[in-house]
Formats: sequence, structure tokens, C-alpha cells
Amino acid sequence: NPPYAILEPLLRQLAYLPFECAVLTVPERFAQKLQSGTTTLSLFCATFFEVAVACKAPRTAFLPEPRTDSVVICIRKRPPTLESMVMSMETKRVKNALAAALTRQGKTKKQAKDIVRRFGGRNIGDVMIQDLTAEQLTSVLMFIKECGQ
Repeated sequence: NPPYAILEPLLRQLAYLPFECAVLTVPERFAQKLQSGTTTLSLFCATFFEVAVACKAPRTAFLPEPRTDSVVICIRKRPPTLESMVMSMETKRVKNALAAALTRQGKTKKQAKDIVRRFGGRNIGDVMIQDLTAEQLTSVLMFIKECGQ
């Protein structure tokens, strides 16, 4: 039952730690956001984890009683993918993270450059991964999925 104020940084750190399943108590609205696929955090989590609500925990179950209802969630780590490799390079520019991930997956530097060049028209190649908006992140993830096929 982590302090609710640190949930977002905690989830970002969990992406880089080895584990099979993490069970956390979180505010109900936070869990809904995590599963929405409309925020940068929900897109980040969907890339690294499978998140499922295990049960509800009403506010009356706690002392002192919090202002919000909670749920218990189970977080399971997904196998590494091209998307998660790119997302894990949060402090790199999108184009550099994509090129690095592609070369780690066996592409030559020339092949990676050609793929990154195709991505260039989206005007977000110079943005750092951690600074992407949800809309930009969706665009990046869709492009990466296309690359993987």
C-alpha cells in the first residue's frame, strides 16, 4: 500500500526492475486512468505491463478513512519489445532512441537510419521520450508497431 503521491514515479521505476507480479493498492480513479490508454502514464504502463484490477477496497476499509475508494491491482511485466526498448530510453530524443533500439534488435546502422528517416515527417523526432504528450506518444508507438511488422 504505497503512498498515493508516489504511484506514478513508482510505476515508472517498476518498468526497470525484475519482477513477475506486483500487487498494489491504488485510488480507483488512478486505476481507471492506468487502463484508459489516453494518458502518457497509461501508454507507458501498457507498453511494460499488464494491469488488472483484482478487487475493490472501499474507503471504509481503512483507518483513518481516506477521501477516495481504492482498488487492488496486479501488475505483470510484459516481455521486452521494440516499443519497450524505445520507451526505456526516456532521456533520449525519439529518433536516437528508435535508432538505438533497432540496432539492438539486429538492424544495421544504415537500416536503422532509413527507418528513422521514414519517421522524420512526424515532427517529433527531436523530442525527448519523457517529454512526449499522449498524442505524440501514441504516434511513436504506432510507428514502432509498423516497423516491427
